[in-house]
Amino acid sequence: MYAYVRDNPTTLTDPSGLVSPYSMFHDCGPDESALCGSSSPQVPENSLVGEKILFIGSGDFLTHLVNFVSGNGWTDTPSPPAPATPKPPAVIPGPIYKDGVPPPAEGSALADMLNCTTQCYMSPYEVSSTSELGRGNPHTANDSHGQGKAADVKVGPENQGEKITRMLKCAESCGARYGQDEYHHPSPGNKGPHIHLSVEPGGGGSRGDLPDPTSTQ
Repeated sequence: MYAYVRDNPTTLTDPSGLVSPYSMFHDCGPDESALCGSSSPQVPENSLVGEKILFIGSGDFLTHLVNFVSGNGWTDTPSPPAPATPKPPAVIPGPIYKDGVPPPAEGSALADMLNCTTQCYMSPYEVSSTSELGRGNPHTANDSHGQGKAADVKVGPENQGEKITRMLKCAESCGARYGQDEYHHPSPGNKGPHIHLSVEPGGGGSRGDLPDPTSTQ
């Protein structure tokens, strides 16, 4: 930075051309009384050098320097507040497994499909059957349930038709390859109304009651 020493040189022109006459601080000379009286902000008596100095310019740095020379210390401009951290989307708990019904293996296609369906469906729902076997259970070790590839789910009674449609649509978008609305199309041996969902297609590649993935409705 080019610095001027009082009365040396006698002109305020920087011989190198790097600094304009009034770009920084300089002493108030006898021919500058009008400037000294009208410049803003005006700097009070400088106790360090015993004379007034003229402030010409603007900006945070110069404002800090004026405050410092005036005895007010170096004040930093407050930083803008940090942007608010966006909240993660809500996670819907579930699904809810009926007593005695084992959840599918973590990381399996069926577990991933059911977890995804829960978030799409936006409400908890009951899983009434997975791979459990036993007396009175129509499933066998060789069917899609026994192989850990299918689950039966139930939706609430209110607005049931809309819920069934939404469940089938969500399951299809989450990886189900076969679905059967056993509220309206019960299979042989049905133990109660539910929706059967499988991650493998039905016989002959059937999709059952799953909606057409290319449909816009």
